Amino acid sequence: MLYLLVLVGSLFGICVLFGARMLLRTRAVRRFVRGVKQRFDDVEGRGVVLVEETVLEKPRKSPRASAIELQQVRSLARMAEKALLQEKYEEAERLFIQALTIQPNALDIQAQLAKLYLTTDRETKAEALYRELIGKRDDVTFHSNLGLAYYRHGKFVEACQAYQEALNRDPQTPERSQPSVAPASPHSDSRRPLRSSKRPRPASRAISNCSTSSPSVTCSLA
Repeated sequence: MLYLLVLVGSLFGICVLFGARMLLRTRAVRRFVRGVKQRFDDVEGRGVVLVEETVLEKPRKSPRASAIELQQVRSLARMAEKALLQEKYEEAERLFIQALTIQPNALDIQAQLAKLYLTTDRETKAEALYRELIGKRDDVTFHSNLGLAYYRHGKFVEACQAYQEALNRDPQTPERSQPSVAPASPHSDSRRPLRSSKRPRPASRAISNCSTSSPSVTCSLA
């Protein structure tokens, strides 16, 4: 009987504590709500009017401004091409980037910049830029050059897949899927601009050679 009374008393005490806690929490919430409402009433009493948020639309460029920007981009591209002919690669890169600040979505400029990175042994930047380009335009050359960037990094599986994607887009003319720059051996330590006179390998030949570059890689055409 004593144990039963202790149990009942304990349960009653727990219920009282729980109820008191809920009551205090409810009062705190009510006090907070009243405080917020009081602040709003004070603001309205001062004559302050709440203004709804409006989404500002980006103003459209006029045809004249667009034409001027296009002309600037073309001028910078021509200057960059001249710098490339003179082997001034840093200047060419600066001009291409300047053109992209004017028109960030200029795919031709992005492609030229990616090719510049690839020909100057900056495969990491070339790889990132070619992946971005492929997301915007499904071009055979982009896949092939991405495969070359992978190959130079020693990423033979990814290289085979990229070359295969290039061939899948134009299997009748595999010459179109060859890299637009001459390939170099993977893990090359050279950081000099490439000036090779060798003809770039077609993607089909690069795929067949993937297995010889790494014993763990097997990639063949169906």
